[in-house]
Amino acid sequence: MICDLKSWCWLGLMFTLHIPASGVTNFGPLILRGFGFDDYHVMLFQMPYGACQLIVIFLGFVSTIYFYSLAKSLNIHDKWLSKRYRVKSYIIFCALLPAIAASGKSKTSKGPSSTTDRPSAYYLLSSYCVVGPLIVNWQSSNTAGHSKKTSTTAITTMGSVGGSIVGPLLFDPKDKPYYRRGLQSLVICFSTCLLLTVMTTLYLKHLNRVNRRRRIAAGKKADIVDYSMMSIEEAEAERAKQSSQSSSEGDGMSPTGTRAFDDLTDLQNDEFIYVY
Repeated sequence: MICDLKSWCWLGLMFTLHIPASGVTNFGPLILRGFGFDDYHVMLFQMPYGACQLIVIFLGFVSTIYFYSLAKSLNIHDKWLSKRYRVKSYIIFCALLPAIAASGKSKTSKGPSSTTDRPSAYYLLSSYCVVGPLIVNWQSSNTAGHSKKTSTTAITTMGSVGGSIVGPLLFDPKDKPYYRRGLQSLVICFSTCLLLTVMTTLYLKHLNRVNRRRRIAAGKKADIVDYSMMSIEEAEAERAKQSSQSSSEGDGMSPTGTRAFDDLTDLQNDEFIYVY
């Protein structure tokens, strides 16, 4: 786990995400007061912000399968579109962009004179809320082996806890009411998280290419089907299709899936498919 670059990617992603997340959670009402609102209006503004968080999380997870369902309805199930959008990193990337824009807008706006656009920027910050659950899901989908899964989950939790400790420290009371430095830290951390998302995606693609070469060297099929993002019905239908093709072709290749229940790490198993 320590020698696996992915583990440190998950740590970095959660750390850089939870620094701004904890800052917004703890200092959000104070930031709204800096916009020129009294306590009553601050409380009212927090209510739709919570609703925005729920909507963003729901839309984020639905969108991971939306494009696949659309492709299937258009009868292009076996083409690139149906496979391309069964991903998580693209959703994370798209969710971080509004958060970066909102942080920058909040930082550059000037106090009560900008009361029209600053609340909208504050609501736009809620787009980051879907990123944390997606990273946890992304991490678990790309880790195998009981001990490694446990250790990787622990190090991911360390990242989120560490970020939650650091985040509030970046908002200094002497910077009130606008908290310019704190808002600047949001831009930096969200941007760093976005950069780490791109790096992790590229690394996972590289690992898939490495496993493909390993399967070829072992006399197995170069390309195997990933069932992790399919429904039960789709997975069963695809397995039946693959089984019938293998029996009819009789290519003499070594069978795949024989070690599916072995306690191997993802790096040890050449049939592991990384999800990005």
